[in-house]
Amino acid sequence: MPGLIGSPGRAEGPRITAGATRSFLDATLRGTAVDLPAALSPYGEVTVHRPKDAD
Repeated sequence: MPGLIGSPGRAEGPRITAGATRSFLDATLRGTAVDLPAALSPYGEVTVHRPKDAD
């Protein structure tokens, strides 16, 4: 994730990191059903790795 290493620039890196973190924490802490990949997609490419027995 570019925001974690700061490659987009001084202002853009922290904005990406803060936005992605906020989306993740909202979905996790509120306990509501959220399409997390869709919520995180504005911040870059999202890949979801699910456990094999998650079906």
